[in-house]
Amino acid sequence: MTNRITFVWLLIALALALLVACAPTSPLRPSPTRRRDGGEVIPTSASVPATNTPATTKPAVAATATSAPRATPTPVSVPTEFRALYNELDSALTAFDQSFDASDTPYPVTFAAELLPANGNCGTELFNPTNLQATRIWLDRLQAIGVQGVTIAIKFPLLTPDFPNSAKYLAYFKNVASEVRRRGMKMDVEVGVIFPPPFSTLNVNYKAMTFDQFKAANKQMVATIVEQIKPDYLNLGAEPDTEATLTGWRELNTPQGYTDVINYTLKDLNRGNTQIGAGIGTWGNLDFVKSYVTNTSLDFIAIHLYPVTGKALPTAVAVADLAHQYGKRVILDEVGLYKTSANEPATSIAANAEIFRRDAYGFWAPLDQKFLAVIAKLARAKDIEYVSLFWATNLFAYLDYDPKLQTLPYNELMAQLNTVATPNVLAGKPSSTGEFYKRLSEGAR
Repeated sequence: MTNRITFVWLLIALALALLVACAPTSPLRPSPTRRRDGGEVIPTSASVPATNTPATTKPAVAATATSAPRATPTPVSVPTEFRALYNELDSALTAFDQSFDASDTPYPVTFAAELLPANGNCGTELFNPTNLQATRIWLDRLQAIGVQGVTIAIKFPLLTPDFPNSAKYLAYFKNVASEVRRRGMKMDVEVGVIFPPPFSTLNVNYKAMTFDQFKAANKQMVATIVEQIKPDYLNLGAEPDTEATLTGWRELNTPQGYTDVINYTLKDLNRGNTQIGAGIGTWGNLDFVKSYVTNTSLDFIAIHLYPVTGKALPTAVAVADLAHQYGKRVILDEVGLYKTSANEPATSIAANAEIFRRDAYGFWAPLDQKFLAVIAKLARAKDIEYVSLFWATNLFAYLDYDPKLQTLPYNELMAQLNTVATPNVLAGKPSSTGEFYKRLSEGAR
């Protein structure tokens, strides 16, 4: 009976942490739907089964140093409405895979994942007594499937002295960092700015501060992270366009302006053993990277890689080549297959719930695995030392596609996915994508 009660308590704890895992760095994850009375709307999932590997499909084959991932045929289970998109993305991945050779001497890569329960955009929900326990469970389960590092979003202005509960946030993240180190895992911290509601539980009025005030407060927060949390990597920001949009500060959306902020932050900073970097999303402007490598003392260049159509994948190669040319290390600390067509209207990559909802369905699993195999091959070929998957929930579950699910708001659909993922996380039962990621990680050692 005691064991059963303990299991039920952990199930509730993990479910709560999953449901508050807003994780809206980029791509953006909204927080749970709220009733007017402040409660969470959590739909039941009794009729929505999780799926590991879709029926009639086989997992993609892991890439090795000498073999490319095999092309993934369109599974019979792909719904008609997504079949053309599936084939387009499959073709884009195949073309990119064939555009460069695998490395003869595999570069050692740390395969990581986003630590969703500890995402700073969740705000005060991080203080829920069950959160830290759920975070420990996440770390254990991720490590069990070969994940060697975690990416944690600690967003401005959480650790600035004047921000409400800043001391509690610092204590929380120090506890999380201790748990990560205790397991011998690498830790990457991403800063950047808090998202607004409904994509976060916090509402930060950036208009209430000047740009110079932001620079000074951000510099202080970065110093606090380095001195007290001591991550292996600290990414100052890899989406200047997103930060400029959220704050209204146009200076952030120019190579010179963002470089000035980086240099201001780095001046007199005691880095200790922390590697400091910044970067761009592969939909961004390469001129930012050119400015970083020539005008800053950054240790590494960070890449966020989501789209695979257009110039996104070649841009990742160009960034890595440019960074190495100037002696900079390279990490990919946000990756995930962005399931949109080149023919769909251009929209914000950081805030498109209609695109993000597609990730929930299990028929994408073979293509997600092919994406990861191509990224692994890229990392080994281009000496990219750290690769972190953003959509970590899919390492444990997907939803079986049902047209009725398409009528749910995005928040509720994600709640369905989190609900069915929870028992799999507790039981240490990965999805086919989780098993595949483990094989990729084992092949990188």
